[in-house]
Amino acid sequence: MNTERLKTDSKHRSTVLGVVIVIAVVGAYLIRSLLPLVTGHPMKQYDPRKVLTLAEMVLTLLFLSFIPVVFYMFAKGRRTIDSERYLSPGVMDSRDMQLLKGQRAVLRGQMMVFIAILLIVFALIGWMFTHFAVQSLSGK
Repeated sequence: MNTERLKTDSKHRSTVLGVVIVIAVVGAYLIRSLLPLVTGHPMKQYDPRKVLTLAEMVLTLLFLSFIPVVFYMFAKGRRTIDSERYLSPGVMDSRDMQLLKGQRAVLRGQMMVFIAILLIVFALIGWMFTHFAVQSLSGK
């Protein structure tokens, strides 16, 4: 069989855990500080066109947030295909993993590239649908 086990360095695992905790704390702080701005005022005080524009901007940011994930998945898939090895040489993961080589690794890389392409297509479709829906609701 062409597989072997890769052990994770405990220092790398601690670093990943620290980054996740920092992101969670910053996200919780942002939600806690921005939520009163959204819920503290009744929407009927605002112009409906401004509310639609705000909703369009928020949804656009949501769809644009997929772009870094797509680039990461695409690059990781290409590296896997090129090296015919998953995990690629020099790449660490936050957990113990089975090292794949040969055709199984290439197939996994192709799946990552395919999923990255699907994600960007769905994000673009969602963004366009949101844009056109807001335009039709606002009467433009």
